Amino acid sequence: YPLVGYKKGRLTLDGSWEEYHDVVVETMKNAEYSLVSDEDGVMKFRSDRVALRISRMWEDAITFTPAAAGLHVEVDGRYRDTTRVISAIYYNYRMHHPQTEE
Repeated sequence: YPLVGYKKGRLTLDGSWEEYHDVVVETMKNAEYSLVSDEDGVMKFRSDRVALRISRMWEDAITFTPAAAGLHVEVDGRYRDTTRVISAIYYNYRMHHPQTEE
């Protein structure tokens, strides 16, 4: 990826990566991205919008790569997209897994 406009974000996990799988897929679907590959826990999504893909010269992929320790997931893609997606995943995960107050 080019240096400007792209970054690797970090999604810190409260549970296991498997617990996040469905939430990530649902969040990305709502953001108009389709799952292209899902191998060894690494998930790669591409935009469903043709105009967006053309305007970004097909550099529209967002990739989720779990860390070896299992404590976080690296989210690689355009800066604005990764930031927005990470925030949406945190929100959707909290809605699907409410915390009990003690």
